[in-house]
Amino acid sequence: MENIFAVRDGTDISGKRIYDGTLKVLAVGNSFSVDAMTYLYEIAKSFGVKSVTLGNLYIGGCSINRHLMNSETGEAAYNYYKNTTGEWTERPASIGDGIRDEDWDIITMQQCSGRSGAPESYGSDFSALTDYICGTRTKKDGLLAWHMTWAYANDSTHPSFPDYGSDQMSMYNAICGAVRTEVLAARRHDVLIPSGTLIQNLRGTFIGDNLNRDGFHLNALGKFAAGHIWLRALTGIEIDRIPFRPSDIGLTPEISQAIIRAVKQTVRSPLSVS
Repeated sequence: MENIFAVRDGTDISGKRIYDGTLKVLAVGNSFSVDAMTYLYEIAKSFGVKSVTLGNLYIGGCSINRHLMNSETGEAAYNYYKNTTGEWTERPASIGDGIRDEDWDIITMQQCSGRSGAPESYGSDFSALTDYICGTRTKKDGLLAWHMTWAYANDSTHPSFPDYGSDQMSMYNAICGAVRTEVLAARRHDVLIPSGTLIQNLRGTFIGDNLNRDGFHLNALGKFAAGHIWLRALTGIEIDRIPFRPSDIGLTPEISQAIIRAVKQTVRSPLSVS
């Protein structure tokens, strides 16, 4: 059984070492981190998290390589989204500005979706970006998390989908493979956020392949579900209920139970479909 938390030294760091009733996390990301964090503030509060500070350094489709180049130029190329009250604010920022803005407990990284299953796209850029983040963050004992993104919808027209034979399971398996060989094997990250497996598990329920709005970004239900695996991975809080019920989803008891089951399955086996 693969442990969602056993990335660096085999211990459940998320639930035992850092979570103290607060959640302070920055994503060095793109639109997929925006999707996954959309409802995270409200979800965390509904589970009793006392203080929530979220940050998201956003450039659409931003890859590891582009994040690294931005770290070298210092360009204020990002939309820096921040949420401390339940409302997102926005301002231009460089990658260093966002990293130094708070003493982040956790900083997340990810690859752009189209290259997420391509091991050759990680390499030295992945290592150098990790070094930059670790050297720039103000909380030196903060944690690094890897956000594993999801495969595209079966009918996606994304230009990168043919790289995976335009096949959802081929893309999902490729993403899992890259996480194993490029991220987990490097042992630089402390926490894995397996959004991709959560979404794939939900696709195997009555919900089906109906979690995207354009073939690759998540729709409201997909965003809502992803927020729960983020909370579970980053805090260790058990997802055994769904207290927050946004009005734009039409959440039924059946959907709520499907999300709860999918989170539990994903925690038990974060890199394989249950």
